[in-house]
Amino acid sequence: MELIIIIGALAFIGIATAWTAGRTAAETEATIRLAIEKGILTDAAQIPALREPIGLSWVERFILFGTIVLFASGGIVLVGIVLIASGAGIPIPLFALAAFSAWLGGGLIYCGRWLRRTRAQS
Repeated sequence: MELIIIIGALAFIGIATAWTAGRTAAETEATIRLAIEKGILTDAAQIPALREPIGLSWVERFILFGTIVLFASGGIVLVGIVLIASGAGIPIPLFALAAFSAWLGGGLIYCGRWLRRTRAQS
């Protein structure tokens, strides 16, 4: 049951992120189009710079999210160790959640670095 909730939450976060990114890209294109129609933007070299996101790129955000998930899995392991030390038993579901989080975080970091390297080569 917990795994279904986690997967559902991750799917919701992914859909919300994709929707926000699509909406932002559409608004940027509309702004560029409006500026060109009004004659405000005269330098064609500025258009690619306007299309770049402000702040971290989505690949860097991917790596950052993977790092956060990886550190969260370490925190879950620490909670499990504290529960074992307090005599509450062995919390196997917590360790399974920590393993899943570690794999997810590591996979996000790996994919982000691969995307960064692929973009740098092209």
